[in-house]
Formats: sequence, C-alpha cells, structure tokens
Amino acid sequence: MTTENPVSTKQRKRSAILNWVAVLLLGGSAVCTALAVLHVPVLPHSTAKPLDSVDIDPAKLISRDSFCLGDPNAKVRLVMFGDYECPPCRASWPEVVRLVKAHPHALAVHFRNFPLTTIHQHAFTAATAAEVAKMYGRFSDAHELLYEGSLPEQDLGPFCKAIGITKAEYQKSELKAAKVVSTDMNFAIGLGMHGTPTFFLVDDSNKVFTAESIEDLRPTIDKLD
Repeated sequence: MTTENPVSTKQRKRSAILNWVAVLLLGGSAVCTALAVLHVPVLPHSTAKPLDSVDIDPAKLISRDSFCLGDPNAKVRLVMFGDYECPPCRASWPEVVRLVKAHPHALAVHFRNFPLTTIHQHAFTAATAAEVAKMYGRFSDAHELLYEGSLPEQDLGPFCKAIGITKAEYQKSELKAAKVVSTDMNFAIGLGMHGTPTFFLVDDSNKVFTAESIEDLRPTIDKLD
C-alpha cells in the first residue's frame, strides 16, 4: 500500500495548487473557472489500520458515478479506491480483472479515485482524465493507459487520440470530471482512509469488509458461485 507522509497545512495547500497548475497546463477556460469553484482536498496523514469489517452504508460506498466492471447486479461488489501513480494499485488491477472474469455474474468491481496529492504530482490530473474518458464510454482504455504511465500532462493530443476522443470533447468534460474526483477524495477522507489501494467488499447481505490487498480478499471472492 502507498501512504502519504505528514505534511504541514502550508505544504498541503501548496500541493493542491500545484495539482491544479498541472491541470491548467492542459488548457481550457472551464478549468480556469474551476479554480474558483472546486475544492481539491488533500489528505491528512493517518497510521490507523482498517478493520476486517466496517460499519459503512453500501449505498454511499458504491457511487452511481463510479466505473463498474462486471455485472452491475452482481450479489457481491468490490470497491477499489486507487491512485494512478501508485505502484501497488497498478500491480493489483490485473488481479481484480481476473477475479471478475472468473466470477462474471457473482462479482462486480467499482473503481473510485483516491489520488494521493501530497506525494503524487500528477495523480489528480490522471484521475480527471480517466473520468473524462468514462463520460465517453472509454474508461477501460484510459484506465489501462494511465496505469502504464501515459499521463496526460501538457500535451493532450496523444492521450485523446489513444482513447478515441477529441481535445475539445476532453476540455468540455474536464471540470465535471474533476468534481467527481474531488467527491471521491472527500468521501475517502471522511472514512479515514490513508493509502492506496484500499478495497471494500460488500457481500450478499450488505455487510462490508475492508482490506489493503486484493490477496486478502481473494479467498472469500474465490468461494463465489
């Protein structure tokens, strides 16, 4: 798991500003407006470890805006909070995909954003890019590209071409996408989350379990069907 180090209030504010500077380099007047209207949260540090089971409302945990891999009506749902610059997240995703393929009707995976903005300079920009792609039905393509390290920094052209959208379409949707990322981050902070990846498994009785590794949840998931 990737976790953040303690930082001062001043450093956290500076980090948030730097993230938006990176976004601004992408261009687009909508993003300029975002500086005044969108709060981008930065995580506090926590050393607390998640419990095996947690008292969380599944209806709030599974956002209607989140990408779903697998059958949306599956009896068991796995929620992954990830960061596109997090090596453990990158390593976990192929296993997540394998589990869904192994249990196509019993398991659905919902991905939510948790960019660790104090240690990963481009994580918020990358999460925003993924959310833009999702609006055009290209989330899976963007997700794979971003975990391969293809971050859309100053030049949007290659990224947009790779996922099959135009720069104009990207810029039109960028502010809305950034708000989704910010909402995910605030939710994660409210849960006391401190690193990525973090997984939540909602079973068929709506009981919620949590783990920092997909390996910890795999024995339970492999008993499905």
